[in-house]
Amino acid sequence: MRKLLAGLALCLFAMLSPMPETGAVFHGDAFDRIDDYLREHLERSSIPGAGYAIVDHGRIVHMNAFGVAGPNGRPMTPQTPLYLGSVGKTFTALAIRQLINAGKLELNLPVVRYLPDFTLADDGAARLITIRQLLDHTSGLGNQDGNDPAFYDPEATNADLVRLMAAYRTNRPVGTAFEYSNLNYIVLGRVVEVVTGMAYADYVEQNIFAPLDMHHSFADEANAVEDGLSAGYRYYFGLPVPVDLDEPAGAIAAGFLMSSAEDMAHYLISFSGHGTYDGVTVVNPGGRSRPEDPQLVYNIDWLTQAEAKRISNTETHSGGWLNYSAGIAFMPAEQIGVVVLANANPSQWMPVKDAFALTYDVLRLYTGNPPGPSTLPLRSLYVVADVILALVALFVFYRINSLRTWRRDLSEKGLAAGAWLPSLCFDLVLPLFILLVLPGLILASSGRINPVWCWNRLAFQVPDATWAMFIPALALLFTGAVKIRVFLQSSGLRRTDRGLQIVSVKP
Repeated sequence: MRKLLAGLALCLFAMLSPMPETGAVFHGDAFDRIDDYLREHLERSSIPGAGYAIVDHGRIVHMNAFGVAGPNGRPMTPQTPLYLGSVGKTFTALAIRQLINAGKLELNLPVVRYLPDFTLADDGAARLITIRQLLDHTSGLGNQDGNDPAFYDPEATNADLVRLMAAYRTNRPVGTAFEYSNLNYIVLGRVVEVVTGMAYADYVEQNIFAPLDMHHSFADEANAVEDGLSAGYRYYFGLPVPVDLDEPAGAIAAGFLMSSAEDMAHYLISFSGHGTYDGVTVVNPGGRSRPEDPQLVYNIDWLTQAEAKRISNTETHSGGWLNYSAGIAFMPAEQIGVVVLANANPSQWMPVKDAFALTYDVLRLYTGNPPGPSTLPLRSLYVVADVILALVALFVFYRINSLRTWRRDLSEKGLAAGAWLPSLCFDLVLPLFILLVLPGLILASSGRINPVWCWNRLAFQVPDATWAMFIPALALLFTGAVKIRVFLQSSGLRRTDRGLQIVSVKP
């Protein structure tokens, strides 16, 4: 009887309780199904751990975490800090909006007004770039330049990195087109420091993290480690391996803040509150400054995904570092937000879902839409890649082994081009193409053709794939060099008064 009365009471409570004003599907197991979906796809992407949260009309309606936060098996929680990657750019843009509201910055003034020493290789361009153009990535600074490993020196300060830009040129005329670049936000971080007289890290912690009750958010890695910062994982031939990378503190404004899923939910709640969280105003909302500007809550750097795959008017931002990935999405009209943070970035080299792709899927599921199409498991993709690499290794071994009979083959087949040219193409032309041309083709969007720079960039981003190309190419090149030496000896090629001539043929 008591169970019956309790059941009737629950039914009455459900009927009298107001339904949330959202398009979400509120079945009793809705959040369980989202949890199950995330578990499955984290496994498919071989992501060791992740946390996520859903915000609806200014409150956290659900949050959870899965997997581990480190090799010791420490469980991931919604309070575990992780690196945000480029999601952190939204905090830099928010800091700029705060300074504009305070009258310390003007959006349309050139950045040299605040950083007189800011220069580029084309100095005229540096003097044209405005604060607005840095915010919306129309400064002309290059995408690939912003990913140059030189900007991730852990010993360099923000001021050092801005000085380093004196060697770089713009890719296009200032203000003419969008090109996403970390350089824009490195400069903006320096603007925050110069205008406020505070270190960027201190400014963000005091003026954004503190008022938003983001107690598990940090701009300093040492403090985050004390709070349980998740280890980050890199993939080596399909296996996630914990890797401790030094924080490039000088580039912090471009993507090296740390936060937890719960804290990022607080951040999203402030969007529903038009710049206010729990009665505290963080910033006055910024509307459109010009007709073509996106209508964003703070006029911040969010990339509006118009296609959104059945979810329109969604403002999103992705984040990725070598061993972390992140995503946030916010629907202003519906006041729904989602954040997903993960301690690996599997999509750098393989077409699988990272935290940003899963953010979209969670948003779709929560709003009653089907998720995006599933991808193949990362392990399966790497099995294919590893088989190909094994075949390449066998081919290289075969070519090296052919050295044993190269002199004899030349003696038996003679010195006609058909006898030696195909072999030298395999062992000389092919590795030279791989070493000198292929990296530039892979990084074609960088505009760089310097093979040293390209190999350095590839090794920085995907070391396993890089070494899997580089070492076999060197082995083939060595084989080709030996064969050329034997060929020259066999041909009797000598330098004479008339130049290089075959003066004898050795049997």
